[in-house]
Amino acid sequence: MQFLIEHTRISFDIWAVITLVVLICAVAVFIVRKINMKRKKDDLQDQIDEFDNKNPDSAGNK
Repeated sequence: MQFLIEHTRISFDIWAVITLVVLICAVAVFIVRKINMKRKKDDLQDQIDEFDNKNPDSAGNK
């Protein structure tokens, strides 16, 4: 086991590390954008519901 540990070398190419960092950042950005869009969608839905409750004639029930 000692031989294996001493002779095992893990090396990363600099481009692979940079690519990994960029990929992680891209995934993080998309997750944050999805969360923000969900909040905006919920806020807009609440505004639509409030409008429909205030104006029952405009709810499409003619």
